[in-house]
Amino acid sequence: MALFFSDYDHELLRPSIGRDPLGLQPIWTTRARDLVPHLTAQSSRLEGFQVLLTIFGLWPEFQRRYKAKDGQIRNFYVLMEQAIARCAYAVNEHWPLPGRRRLKGGQKDLVISLDRDFHLAYGQLASGTWIIYRGAAERAGLLDLETHRVTEIIAAKMERVLEARAREHLFKAVGEAMASPKKVVPLRGGKSGLLATALAKMIAKPPLETVLLEPLMQPAGRPLTAALTTRLAELDSWQHHSLLSQFSDQLPDYRKTFEQLVRCERWLAPLEASFEWLCANSGLPLSEAAYALPVDLDALRGAQVAFRDSGPYEGTGQKRQALYAELDLASKASFIASLLETHRQISEARSAGPWVLLNEGNRLEVRVPMEAPNKGELHPATAWRNDYYLTALWRLSRQIIKGVHDDA
Repeated sequence: MALFFSDYDHELLRPSIGRDPLGLQPIWTTRARDLVPHLTAQSSRLEGFQVLLTIFGLWPEFQRRYKAKDGQIRNFYVLMEQAIARCAYAVNEHWPLPGRRRLKGGQKDLVISLDRDFHLAYGQLASGTWIIYRGAAERAGLLDLETHRVTEIIAAKMERVLEARAREHLFKAVGEAMASPKKVVPLRGGKSGLLATALAKMIAKPPLETVLLEPLMQPAGRPLTAALTTRLAELDSWQHHSLLSQFSDQLPDYRKTFEQLVRCERWLAPLEASFEWLCANSGLPLSEAAYALPVDLDALRGAQVAFRDSGPYEGTGQKRQALYAELDLASKASFIASLLETHRQISEARSAGPWVLLNEGNRLEVRVPMEAPNKGELHPATAWRNDYYLTALWRLSRQIIKGVHDDA
């Protein structure tokens, strides 16, 4: 039987339901890395790095003693994370990392298993510390993802992380669970046992705390990141606009860096808000949408000019920056049309359908409805959307420098 393949029928492509329909992330993350080189939005807890580095740090010993193959690292990680989470929750009555829902929902028995019914979450690796903290740890020089080995600074601390008897109990349970994927293996000693107590203590007071400050937040050759870390640790709360203005005054040597970030955000934020407004107004003819869209074209033009001078970009970030730097602001109608055309190009490159388009009748056809933003979100002077990883830096700095361990 002969098989025939046709080209994409773009009318049949479904929208990609993600957080970045305009493809702006490669742009703003470029400026974010000027300030925060290693962290991501989610890698914001000391305990997450402790869990990740403990598991990878103990892997070589387990692999040697149990003759485990390199490819078994994922199963090892799943079981180790379960053990740490369940023990910490049982003893501390708290687990600050992914998996809380199942723990609070009744998964309180001190057991581990590769059976998916006992995973901390649906797709434990894809939603837990494995996916959230690995990249940041590698960028910070703490973990080699090719060899699955922690670097020397972490390896030297493994004896302090978990003492020998607790490690022996843990390895025995993990080895048994790896040998029988459907088996549910209890952790020795229960809630009051040596293992549970040791793992719970490790999360309550992470022993790697003092080691992580420099590589994560005061990296060599990045004095700006170190300065931001020190200042953020002293703050109980803050807002991006005022914070960056304050930093620009306090750190005049880096004023240009802050200015470039602000130029980037003052263009991207109202663009995203304008797109959301279009997604909230299905059926409007282009002429009516242009009349009703509450943007200040002169302000947008000024923001666009500034955006063109928002610093260097590379790769995908450079391509996207070039696209959005040339949106047509001759009129509101041309702005809408060019924004939707750029969105179409981004969607097509992802082999996905657009969220909103102009149909044959020149009306807005919305496929992913959204709530309309408020007017302040549409003006460059007041709009702000992206975090630039500053919240992660703030939370970690408060944990490590000030000892503030919140549940955020």
